Amino acid sequence: MDREKLLFESYNRAIEKGFDRLFNNTAPEKILKIKEKDITAFLDEELKEWQNTELDILGGITPKKYFDGIDNLDDLIELFKKASKICDVDVPEVLIQRLKCYGEDFVDQLIKLASLASSIEDDEEMLVPLMAIRFLGRLKAQRSADMLLDLLYDVNSENEAIIEEINEAIINIGDAGVDGILNKLRSAEKIKDIEEYLLYSLVQIGANMRKKTDYDDVYACIKETFIKMDDKIIGAICIGDLGDGRAIPFLRGYVEKNMDSIDYDVFCEIKAAVHKLGGNMDDIKFKNQ
Repeated sequence: MDREKLLFESYNRAIEKGFDRLFNNTAPEKILKIKEKDITAFLDEELKEWQNTELDILGGITPKKYFDGIDNLDDLIELFKKASKICDVDVPEVLIQRLKCYGEDFVDQLIKLASLASSIEDDEEMLVPLMAIRFLGRLKAQRSADMLLDLLYDVNSENEAIIEEINEAIINIGDAGVDGILNKLRSAEKIKDIEEYLLYSLVQIGANMRKKTDYDDVYACIKETFIKMDDKIIGAICIGDLGDGRAIPFLRGYVEKNMDSIDYDVFCEIKAAVHKLGGNMDDIKFKNQ
């Protein structure tokens, strides 16, 4: 067994230790209420200890010193690829910090790895582009936004893990992806699953850019997409999440104009969205009530 495999397996054991400590220190009735920040805090403590512990498999040096001692980007990328397939939770942060020292060259390598998602079929190998996509998002690599949008249409439509990872990365990248999303949604003749993902991403980004000058384009596109899409329930949820009170008359108007064709579930979801936005539809009764 090679040294790097043993190293990353020791990382997994540190993760397991963190989870064990968390659950052992939490009352059974509170386990389901554990928040992500609590998990992160427990894991961070264990992983800091791991990266600063001298390991026999590394000849008595720490993981941090081991990674910091590698001064070749290609070698570090090979470690990133191995870690992607072996590590249970992300790639070790101490390795990512070393890779960040290479700046845009690291981003270039991530883009290359991410692009492989459209051609790989093996589940284990797919973990490499998946992790590359994740870190493009975490690094907010703006110049990868268009590539990720195109990749969304190139990958296997049944690979939900990759599709969700791409959308999460696009959300994390933020404003740089907006123009591309607008173009995809506006040019779509029919709103399919991928466009529904993009609508969700646009809403998440748009909710944080309400005071920016190009927000009105985002708002207009969200309304246009709602009109085009078949699944009005998803559309209503997205508009509610956007949090823009201007959508109240828009949603009320849609219900009033289409009362004869919408079903009760759609009516209820639109009503819930209107309520979430600060309005109400108490004066509008469903057709059979």
